Amino acid sequence: MADYDTIVARVIDETLKFAQDSTLRPVKQTKGITIHAGNIEGIPETLFRATGEIDASPERVVLFVRPGPDTMRAKWDSSSKSMSLVQQVSDTVSIIRTITHSAMMGLISARDFVDLSVLRKLDGTDDWICAAQSVEHPDTPHEHGLVRGHNYPCGFWIQSIDGGKRTRFTYVLHTSLRGSLSTSLVESALPGAQISFFEEVKKALTKYP
Repeated sequence: MADYDTIVARVIDETLKFAQDSTLRPVKQTKGITIHAGNIEGIPETLFRATGEIDASPERVVLFVRPGPDTMRAKWDSSSKSMSLVQQVSDTVSIIRTITHSAMMGLISARDFVDLSVLRKLDGTDDWICAAQSVEHPDTPHEHGLVRGHNYPCGFWIQSIDGGKRTRFTYVLHTSLRGSLSTSLVESALPGAQISFFEEVKKALTKYP
């Protein structure tokens, strides 16, 4: 059995580290969202970080962005075709399989990801971390017609601001979509996906009061 405790600790540490990494370079700013990017030694794929503010409390944002079936996110996240629970490891840790829709007008076909996902409130703060990393699991064999992507440690840092009334939301995305895709196509698609995520979660928070 995988040492999930070790994976969880690493995923949280790595996601928080990149969420605060001052060496990442700014690449785009739009609609109150700032995108930074950087490269990690030994990993060819570029890491992207999107930061912005949301007019909702951290607790409410957490309810809307945590992944899994039968969650609020399953109702609004248009990038995901389905999310299924593979294994409930603990109250805060689960293994989730996500199938995405195709993207970039079909240039990027549907992918699936099998991720260890953790949701934790950070000790001594009103902030949360919702982070994930791809893992192998015997109950999720590769499916014909789907390219299996791989997520490096990534996720959301959800910080309380304005006395808990609003949220600073940091989205770390570090993924390998795999398959025969050009680097320029992927590096155009991923920041756009982050911006769309921000827009969708804000709309969902209004739609589902």
